[in-house]
Amino acid sequence: MLWITSTYALFLCFWAVAYSRNGDRIWWLALLSPFAPLFYLVLLPLTILTALLGPLIATLPLLAPLLAYIYLFGATATYPRLRLTRHVSKSAGSGDRTQKNVSSFTLMTFNIWWRSQSSITGRIPLDQGIPDVVALQELTPHMANCIEEHIGEHYPHRSIITSEEPTSPRLGIYSKFPLEDLNAVHLSSKDFRVQIVRINLLGESITLYNIHPRATNLLRYWQQGGSLSAQVHHSFRQREEFIRSLLDDIVGRRDPVIVVGDFNSTPLSDVYRLMRSQLEDAHRVAGRGWGYTFPNHGADFARLPLRWPFMRLDMIFCSPNVTVYSCGVGQKYGESDHRLVIAQFGV
Repeated sequence: MLWITSTYALFLCFWAVAYSRNGDRIWWLALLSPFAPLFYLVLLPLTILTALLGPLIATLPLLAPLLAYIYLFGATATYPRLRLTRHVSKSAGSGDRTQKNVSSFTLMTFNIWWRSQSSITGRIPLDQGIPDVVALQELTPHMANCIEEHIGEHYPHRSIITSEEPTSPRLGIYSKFPLEDLNAVHLSSKDFRVQIVRINLLGESITLYNIHPRATNLLRYWQQGGSLSAQVHHSFRQREEFIRSLLDDIVGRRDPVIVVGDFNSTPLSDVYRLMRSQLEDAHRVAGRGWGYTFPNHGADFARLPLRWPFMRLDMIFCSPNVTVYSCGVGQKYGESDHRLVIAQFGV
């Protein structure tokens, strides 16, 4: 047993140290990081089995990966409740006048999947208590019509960017409050989609970014030929450049800012670290658990039986002057390969 636990511990420690030092700069480390939660699946069963079967010394190598797991992932599950208490208490302690000026609203982000055809997927806001604002990614013309039929009466204000090409879905925002479209041409491209609107919320204005940067697609790179490592490295650097441009754009905004979408990046990525350098992660502020949203089914993984998500790709970020009261992940819904994220805010 000792050689099994030692080999397993060495692998986990090697990955943790290598990634902590290099981030996404090394292409194969960048590819491994989204799957990191899977590396630790056998840690607890192996520890229990080793303790039962002995020798006891064989459990010692497992202490190092256990500490690495707590450092990398443990804060996500334990930190939010403490942070929520402090965050809300700070707002509540500002006096009655501040409380009267706070406008509370709910916001949902959901990648509905470009292959979705069912009306069930289009009814998602109805089954979530009809959020005040809904931001969608991979919105096709067909699903835009379906959503309009089911929830149109609840959302008098909307901003929809679709494409006539079924394989080139776009973005959509549905709102109970008035919307003003803002120019996003300087940030948009074929593979990095972004939508910017100003929400007029009971006398307050909020700038909302709905984004969907391109994913790293190994199958596409393999079919295209060329250097796999170069294409993977390029895709990660492209997302970084996009986020840097996005953050530069946010600096020039006077209103409070919220950024939602499918980031195609996990909390271990350089993209996430960039976002956290300027904005708050709503899940870390007021969420619970790990917040995994992908994959919800195996359709985009060659139909492999991946029935439980183990990546957090769908996220909500906000500027520090936005209060986050709650943030949660929904269950499997419709045909989508993602899970929705819904949060309650106060400005």
